[in-house]
Order: sequence, then structure tokens, then C-alpha cells
Amino acid sequence: MEWTKTQNLGETYSPEAIKPQDLISSMRFDPSGQFLAVGDNNGRVILFEHNEQIQKKKTRFAMKYIEEFQSHEKEFDQLKSTDIEEKINAIEWIEKGGQAKFLLTSNDKSVKLWKIFRKNVRLTVSKPLEDFINFERFELPELNELGEKWCPSLKRTFANLHKQSITLISANIDGEKFLTADDLKINIWNIEQPSTCFSVVDFEDPDPSVVVTAAKFDPQKDYMLAYSTSVAQINLLDLRKSSRAATPAIVIEDKDPPGKVTVFTPYLMSIGDFSFNNDGTFTSREYLTTKVWDPRMPDKPLETYNIFESMKSRIKDVYENDMIFDKFEVSTSIDSRHILTGMYNSAFHMIDRERKTNIQFGLDHSKKTTSHLIPPDHFEPLDDSYNFDSKTQMVSFNPKHNYLAVACLNSLFVFNGSTQESSK
Repeated sequence: MEWTKTQNLGETYSPEAIKPQDLISSMRFDPSGQFLAVGDNNGRVILFEHNEQIQKKKTRFAMKYIEEFQSHEKEFDQLKSTDIEEKINAIEWIEKGGQAKFLLTSNDKSVKLWKIFRKNVRLTVSKPLEDFINFERFELPELNELGEKWCPSLKRTFANLHKQSITLISANIDGEKFLTADDLKINIWNIEQPSTCFSVVDFEDPDPSVVVTAAKFDPQKDYMLAYSTSVAQINLLDLRKSSRAATPAIVIEDKDPPGKVTVFTPYLMSIGDFSFNNDGTFTSREYLTTKVWDPRMPDKPLETYNIFESMKSRIKDVYENDMIFDKFEVSTSIDSRHILTGMYNSAFHMIDRERKTNIQFGLDHSKKTTSHLIPPDHFEPLDDSYNFDSKTQMVSFNPKHNYLAVACLNSLFVFNGSTQESSK
């Protein structure tokens, strides 16, 4: 499979000139693969629609801008005397059937449910005031048809039931429930009851040193959810048997990790994100590795891939600057063969599980696709030109079509996949 950059969306500023409020903070495809929602630090949500283009007799997939709206505003918490930032921490789509789409957006303290629907928009063209008082040529205002447009409508707000900042949202396939998580707690909500929720994980009392790093509903089973922690575990909960985290159905953990144990090991093994794969396995992302797990063998990963061993030359720097806590998303392709994850220095990595290859792609606003193969166990010390501020933390395969989207700083990039036979 060859991956080619086909679309750049975003202003071409230097990293130093980009305003903090314009940075992309979250991104999510809807389950149908037809829509992509992108949130930023300014509380805005930008919507894109799947678009197919024919170029040189080849079908290329791209994203077409359709709408944007202000989801969250900056607020003031009077009890704690602190500002609640408008930054969009998480976005999730809820499938409820029908032509309208439903979108969940979250800042630190509240989740909002938006209905996105199409309607005919009309614009009133006003007349000068003298036309209304001159009875000899009295005219009524005109209505101009602007055609159909996607329009957002706020339906509900779910607020004030998280003490910590909300970090993620995951929707259940039944279209009725969703979960929210902060560092210490996971709550399950019903979209029809915004004032109450049910807590399935609460680390505040047992062990405050353990934090939740990711949590997701199973995309195929409405009774299963999983969450990962800072102690390198993925816990699977079967809600049919128990609704409390004290009795997880399966605990996935590498009981015998390779390599020398150092002071940095607990931070490097903390799971920042994971994904459910269509072949029944899991893929997890640690700071410098990705691992593929089979829940039937939870004590040892099936596959382990080093992402960028050269980062070890600067591990002390990232630890001292707290960048060792940065989280990078991981996503798997439809056939579960390819693993997509981000890195620093305006780059992301594509791992081919069948060929056992790791390709690093560079991100810039040129039309050229920049990539190179990272050999296994390749190590080369990083110099001062390596940019730790240019992070590619949001990545996602389209769930239905053969392309992917990655976000870096204020820009969105689309890459199309093609087999060697089709690219000739």
C-alpha cells in the first residue's frame, strides 16, 4: 500500500506565528465515513464532508468544508475562581438514524449535544426606509433563496459532574449512551437525561496515583467498554456481568516487558491511547512503541513496534519539560493491517503489520509526499533542529474509505492509499 498526500487544509504560517487559539485540539470521523468534525482551542467546530474526485482517471478522496460554529465559550468557575477554557477537548458522533447528524463536543467541564441538519436558508433583503414611507412605490422586503445548508442546533448540555477536566468522549453503538472520562473517573450518560450519570470507574479513593488515559466503547458490542491507565493496563469491562471497574472481565498487561528498567520506564510504558481492531485485536500506543494485543492472551502482546528509537537520545529533555506525558492517538485501517500514529517534528508513522515496515511521513504545505523508511532498531541522535512543539497528536483512518486524516498545529492533511497495481 502506498500513501500519497492529496490535500492540505489550513493556513501556511510558520509554527512560531500560529496563534494558540487556532491550534486543532480534537478530530473525529463519523461511523459512516461521510463527515469529519474538527475542534480547536478557540471552542470552534469545523465540519467537513467526504468528497470523491477524479484525477487522471483515478478516484481521490478529499474533504469538503461545509460549516463551522462556536460550540463552547470561555466561562468563569465562581466556586474555584478559575476560568473554564473554551478549548474543544473531545468530539464524538452519535448514530441515531435519519438524515440529521448528532455530535458531542466537550471542553473541560461540560459536554454539549448538537443536532446537525440540512434546511433551506432564506435571506431577507431589506429595503431603504424611504420605500416604506413612500406609498407611491411601496415595496415589501424580498426573500432570497440560498439553498440547502447544514445548520447546528444545541439540544442538550451535560455539565457539572466531573471534578477533573474532561479528556475524552466515546459513544455507544446503540445511539443512546456515551461515556466521558477525566483522569480519575469514567461516567456513562443517557443522552435523554443530562442531569444524571452513572460512574463505572472512580480512582479518587482507591489509588490516586493511577489515572485513566483513554476509554472507549466497543464499536461492535454495546455491552463492552475498555479503558487504559497510566500503569500500562487495558481493562475490559463487560457491562452485562458488572458495572464496576473493580471486577474487569479482562486485564491486558505486558507481564514481562523487554529492556532494561530505568527511572523513565513507568512513563514510557503508560498507555496514551488504544483502538479496537476489526479483526478482534487491540492496538495500544505507548510513548515510543505501539503494541497489538489479543484479548485471549492478555499477558503478552502479539506484536511490538518501536516507533522512533532516536527519541531515546532526548528522553531526559522530554522528561524535564513534561513532554513525556504527551498523548498520541493511534488508529488502525479497515483491514487491521496498517497502524497509524503521530510523533513530534511535524511527522506521523505508518506501520504495515504484514510487511513489518515503519514509514515516517513528514507534514508540510507542499504538494510533494515526504516519507522515508525507519529500519528496525534504527538509532540516530537528534540534534537541536528537531521540533518538539510541532506535534501530530490527532490521527484517524476513515472507517469506510481508503484514506486518512492527520492534524498538526492548525492544519489538517489528507492522505490517500493505493495498492501498487492501482498506482501504476
